[in-house]
This record gives sequence, structure tokens and C-alpha cells, in this order.
Amino acid sequence: MGRQIGPKTPPKGSKCRAVELPSLVRAALTCRGFLAAVRSSPAFRRRFRALHQPPLLGFFFYYLGFFLLYSDQSPDSFRVVASCHDKSRVRASVFSSDTREWQILPWSETAPAQLSGKKHWLLSGTQVNGNLYWAHVEHAYIVVMDTATRQFSCIDLLEHLKGQGYLYNLGGTKVGKLCIVSVAGFTLYTWFRRVDASGAEEWMLHNVIPLEGEILQATEIPEDELCEHGLQVFAFLDGIVFMSIYGEDILPSWFLSFCLETRKLEKLFKRTFDHIVYPYIMGWPTFLIGNDNDMALGSGV
Repeated sequence: MGRQIGPKTPPKGSKCRAVELPSLVRAALTCRGFLAAVRSSPAFRRRFRALHQPPLLGFFFYYLGFFLLYSDQSPDSFRVVASCHDKSRVRASVFSSDTREWQILPWSETAPAQLSGKKHWLLSGTQVNGNLYWAHVEHAYIVVMDTATRQFSCIDLLEHLKGQGYLYNLGGTKVGKLCIVSVAGFTLYTWFRRVDASGAEEWMLHNVIPLEGEILQATEIPEDELCEHGLQVFAFLDGIVFMSIYGEDILPSWFLSFCLETRKLEKLFKRTFDHIVYPYIMGWPTFLIGNDNDMALGSGV
């Protein structure tokens, strides 16, 4: 008789926190009964997702500008969105796995006129809760694409962050809420879109999180030398902020992650910073997904 490596069924109130996603996958691949139990229990999967961040597998030191969109309702179907822009307009092309064809959308002129006339005037994009976002490299606005309607629009960017792409990043919290994270020195700031007294949406400061002490402890950089270095944000996914420490005498750079929910800072590794870095996160394996109604959107590559 082989030993049991997981519960026959995920019981109500089971302690999902005790097992990580890779262990759950191994158990499901080894035990057919456990696989069937996980696939038939949307409630268990929801609890598991709520308790566990998807594991970080590594980083791409390259960015192509493609976005993958998929749904747990149809795990075998997906869409790929590719964006481009000229000196004043934006457009997107959408590939569907169902039709195996690309649809090229018309140019959109919803973005304000480009005063600089630069050809490359948008930063790399991010995906949050069904929308794609690209901040302007110089001006205080963000181009938005609604992937459901395939329409473009614009929202404002915090004025003090314009032209400071290395100091902030757009992303989503663990529950999919749009957020800006920014740094000043070794302090992290979070901003959310909220309705002001006049009924208009604007960015409002949510939290201020000092990180200097934790960074000193994690990296062992001498305290009297920290002022010679700086902190930059290069990615923000599912409530996790990815940062690096830069400075003339820091080659390679320290790479760090910070969870907004747990307030835990982790030292990842040391490597030369290549300016374009994208985290590779392990997704929920499709063979574990049953017919639940949870929606999951992919990310950019």
C-alpha cells in the first residue's frame, strides 16, 4: 500500500496555509482521488488562493509588450493582446485561440497630443482586472485599454511622478484593485483611485511604509553608505512590489520583493540590472481547475 500524501478530500475549514502550490500539484499528480477532490471544490481553491501568493519562478530580462488574457471558465481558450503606437495614436491587435486569427483594431486618438513628438512615448504596460495600462514617459497621464470593449481612454497620473518611470509602477493588489506604488529614498508609498468630494476620481495616498531598516538588515549594506544608494521599482504584480537597489558602486544590484499584505521584505538575489525586468509567476495549473466561476487574467510578457 502506498502512503497517502494528501487528504482524500479537501475538508471544510481545512488548513490550506500548511501546503504550498508546488506541493499541492505534486499531490494531485500522484493521487487521482486528491486531484478529483481539488477539481470538484471551487471553495477549496478560493481559500487556497486567498492564503497563498503564487510562487515566483524567476525573471525575464526582456519585454515584448504582449499580454495574455484567459479565464478559469474556459482554461483552454485565451487571447493575446499586442499594442503599438506612433507619435500620437495607439492601437492594439488581438489574437484569439478559438479562431486562431489576429484582429487588428483601428487607431485611437484618445491620448493627448504629444508635445515632444517622440516616437516611443509610453512605458511598458501592465494588466489589472481586465484593463491594460501604459503610463506616458514624460507627461502626467496613463493610457487605458478596456479589454472587454477594446476601447482606449486616459486617466491622470500623479503630477510629481511624471517622467519618473523608475520610481513608480502601476499594478494590482491581491484582490485586483488598481494601485500605484512609488518610492522616495527608502520609503514606499501606495496610492489608490478614489472619488473626491466633487465626485471626480483621483489618486489618493493610502499608505507610507518605511523600508530603510529592513533593507539594511536584508542586504547588510553599511548604514553610513546607504545614502549613496537608491531604490527603484521595476514591477508590481498581485500585491507584490519588486524593487532593486542602485548605486555607482553596486554592481550587480540587489533585487528585492515586498508584499503589501504581509509587509514582508525578501532579498531575492544580486544581478546586473538590465532596465527591462519582468517577474515570471507560477499560474494555477489548468489540470487542477474545475468548472468554477473564478476569473483569472494573465500577465504581460
